[in-house]
Amino acid sequence: MKSLAAVLQQPQVMRLQEFQIAPLRPDEVLLKVEQVAVCGSDLPRYTGESTRLHLPIILGHEIVGHVAELGEQATAYGVAPGDRVVVEPYLTCGRCRYCLRGRYQLCEQNRCYGVTLTSDQPPYLLGGYSEYMVLIPGSRLHKIDGAVPAGAASLASVVANGLRWVQTRGRIQIGETVVIMGCGAQALASVLAAREGGAGLIIVMGLARDIPRFAMARQFGAQEIVNVDEEPPVEAVHRLTAGLLADLAIECSGAPAAITAAIDILRPGGRLVQIGTNATTVPITTNLIVRKELQIIGGLGQTFEVGTAVKLLNSCRYPIEALTMQVFPLAEAEQAIRYALEHPQCIRVGLKP
Repeated sequence: MKSLAAVLQQPQVMRLQEFQIAPLRPDEVLLKVEQVAVCGSDLPRYTGESTRLHLPIILGHEIVGHVAELGEQATAYGVAPGDRVVVEPYLTCGRCRYCLRGRYQLCEQNRCYGVTLTSDQPPYLLGGYSEYMVLIPGSRLHKIDGAVPAGAASLASVVANGLRWVQTRGRIQIGETVVIMGCGAQALASVLAAREGGAGLIIVMGLARDIPRFAMARQFGAQEIVNVDEEPPVEAVHRLTAGLLADLAIECSGAPAAITAAIDILRPGGRLVQIGTNATTVPITTNLIVRKELQIIGGLGQTFEVGTAVKLLNSCRYPIEALTMQVFPLAEAEQAIRYALEHPQCIRVGLKP
């Protein structure tokens, strides 16, 4: 049995390659990929700008598929052939200090499908840009209803990110004011999480180029939208909160101006969850952090929130599939990445083998 996969061999060089699928080891699972999303973090890996570049690699870590085959000792996953499942990106060793404390996205083995696991050694098929994928020990799978559109199901980990940043890391309380800075997939997932967490007021900030996304932010639960090209963020939050400012800020853009503004818009005792990344040094006013007793919290990926995200997806209460705005066949994987690079307003591109 063989599988076609799109392999990133070096920056900006992706080629289709056929792999022979070896017999499964007792603790492995074979997944037939239904759809995979082109994550924003795949783009700098393709261009070579990423600081986490492992080559050659089959990209793709936002995956939905069907169990094709189970190794004889793979019963612990609780799935059977034919089950439709989403796959978490991070693998857990289950033994290091981080896994034992429930932070397996920080696992010392640093294993993540489509990010750190290369395609030059068995079992090769360790990313979602492929017809089939081999799931190795440490994987986490979740059954998902067949009624959930593939464009939504493949984003289970993205929804889980929002839940982690707003609810787990941000510790939202009912009635609090939340400001979400950015209007991409992660920011929109954070809007949804804030609504599910009982936020009193949800304010989303974006640029003029994000205007097409503002309507989606409202669908997901935002009551107020700020175009920061027209109104400064701090002035907008003062206006919308009658000077009370925000309890929680989720900074998703990584823009230096947004990071510094996030500190200004928080009331005393407020929390900032920083998830947007930036390779440059960002100056911040530490006096404000001290005088307002702010908490600045980093947010990386998701852990146990994926199960909750799947329940939310199964409810079909939100049009999450609308985030996947274009779908390409696997044979056009490189064109799909270039499309995403050239059309930044496309929130997510999907690949369907």
